[in-house]
Amino acid sequence: MIAVISKSQAYDADIASVSAGFISEKKLISNAAMSIYRHCIGFIENIEDKKFLFVIGKGNNGIDGIEAHKIFKNNNIFSNLFLMEDTFLEIDKHGIDLEDVIASSSPDFSYYDFIVDGLLGIGTKGDLKNIYLDIIKKINRSKKSVISIDMPSGIYADNGMEAGASIKADNTITMGFPKKGLYFNKGKENSGCISIADIGYPDKIKNFKSKILLIEKDDVRCRIKKKLKNLDKYSRGRLGTLVGSKKYSGAAVLAIKSAVESGSGIVKSMLPESIRSIIETNSIESISVSFEDKNLGFLSKNPELIYGKKLAENSDCLLVGSGLDENVRSIKFASKVISFNSKNLVLDGSGLICLSNKNLNINDLPQSTILTPHYREFSNIFEINIDRIIENPIDSLLSIVPHLEGRVLILKGPTTIIVNSIGELLILSNGSEVLSTAGTGDVLAGIVSSLLSQGYSLDDSAMIGTWVHSEASSCYVQEKGEYGLT
Repeated sequence: MIAVISKSQAYDADIASVSAGFISEKKLISNAAMSIYRHCIGFIENIEDKKFLFVIGKGNNGIDGIEAHKIFKNNNIFSNLFLMEDTFLEIDKHGIDLEDVIASSSPDFSYYDFIVDGLLGIGTKGDLKNIYLDIIKKINRSKKSVISIDMPSGIYADNGMEAGASIKADNTITMGFPKKGLYFNKGKENSGCISIADIGYPDKIKNFKSKILLIEKDDVRCRIKKKLKNLDKYSRGRLGTLVGSKKYSGAAVLAIKSAVESGSGIVKSMLPESIRSIIETNSIESISVSFEDKNLGFLSKNPELIYGKKLAENSDCLLVGSGLDENVRSIKFASKVISFNSKNLVLDGSGLICLSNKNLNINDLPQSTILTPHYREFSNIFEINIDRIIENPIDSLLSIVPHLEGRVLILKGPTTIIVNSIGELLILSNGSEVLSTAGTGDVLAGIVSSLLSQGYSLDDSAMIGTWVHSEASSCYVQEKGEYGLT
């Protein structure tokens, strides 16, 4: 996993590396410039036939762009510079060849194949000056391929919000470490394909302890266990589920089927009789135990709690919530079943109402619990304004870590974030927007609870489950496109 850092940490990394004598500032800039060049020659075909325009503002990322331009020129790649007014005043300082500089205040972007955005990088702060707003809008209107240095200009590095306007990049080359704002809000939308450039930070800087980390494929691969040959259905994981209602029978089907396909040896569900035929028709490998509900559509009677207790005791993991009815009696019943469980628990969907309506508190849940709320459910449970969560999910999650006391939380959103058992925040960047459809959360709950039933730890169940779920969506987009996911 790689640290995801803030704007101030990015500046600190530069200062610490240079002041400790590990690397010179000139070498950091040179490495950043070379990273831009190498990235471009790596993905742009016939680059020697392309025309590049580096749009440069005042700041470190602008200097990186100027030095990259020089490398392009030295390698016989056509490149010009457009300098913002505050940068033009320092033209002598940077050793720029005046023949390469576009003199016009409004360059003809249509002349170029690629525009390299070195306007602001991580330096965006406050409201943008009109001159910057104007040039950003012109670049976006040009429809040319854009490569941003460190951050798309106009995006705040710490939360991904936009300062009035922002560059819409096709690729972003971020220096040293990824920045938080790349994964949220307008930053996620406008960053395009993100590449992390090694600019020569020493190991002491690279390996600093961070509370916010980006999950990479190898982090997941190394956690997947090899299947033992001497297994039977009882030792492959017994998952009990309290899911579904007449109102949301499809959610139960999705959760149960995904749990079966994720490897649990036995998936057993307690259901209202009114939806038993729907579940059994759509999931023939799971075991259903149904109770007469007089077509009410949910379970609520005390006699059924006897079986609920038995289900909890005889399962390696209990999944509660996907598709439960929000009726007060239904939620009260679910709360009582949860109270019988002292093992592994995954609490999803309507099951989270047990917390938001105060039937249960966090500390009433087993220590081995994974919560899977989306933004609104998270807001209701922890009483945090949803606008605040949207603007800065990282800070919102950090504020509730002490309340979890080692339990794991998966915050579902445009970028999924896991709070693991030691309070680290793990970010997934491999998903696709096609997951923003009803039912995908039920599939995730099924995958995660299945892994937990098979003996994976809380942290590994959350990490593997969310990665596979996200990766499946990316595979779908590559094969089928951005529409039609069911």
